[in-house]
Amino acid sequence: MRRHGVFGVVLIAVAISSSGGSSLGAEARPASRGSVDADQRDARGALIAVSDPQDVEACRSAPDCPIDIRAVSKRSFTTATGQRMLAFSVNAYELYGGLVFVANFRLPLDTRAGPRSDTQIFMTLTELAFDIGWACGREFEAGSVSRRYHIKERGDRLTCFVPRRALHPTKRIRFKALSRGNQFVVDRAPDDGWGGR
Repeated sequence: MRRHGVFGVVLIAVAISSSGGSSLGAEARPASRGSVDADQRDARGALIAVSDPQDVEACRSAPDCPIDIRAVSKRSFTTATGQRMLAFSVNAYELYGGLVFVANFRLPLDTRAGPRSDTQIFMTLTELAFDIGWACGREFEAGSVSRRYHIKERGDRLTCFVPRRALHPTKRIRFKALSRGNQFVVDRAPDDGWGGR
């Protein structure tokens, strides 16, 4: 089984002064239990992040390794070719890999300001061409995802890059993350409500 080290999550707010110059704002403090941090902005787009406490019992033996969510975030940006993108990231206190097929994340999304989610994104360990690794997509069945998007793994963070047009949003997108083991929810961020309100 492969494990990754634990890295801290630090969010920095960059404030743009009225004179057009930029100054480094105060370091973003960890939010209260499952709460939504204030919107952060950088040169690439808007970042909305939700922090979550370390509240899941550590793994004792594979494959029963629940993943504890540290933070979940959504960032919007535009590529050099003009394509509008959304980057959904899940940070874990420890991101297990290797043969731990039972672990996956489900990200319910509300794109129309409705009473509940209207679409979702999955991040799950799956069999790739020559390895076992993480994949993200819109549909999840039999431990695998389809309608896949590009995913990036860095330390204990997974980021799924989704074209904005694929979600057909009509309102500001709200989001949350569920950490699952064998499709049973073991952690959620935020603990109540939504991020991106």
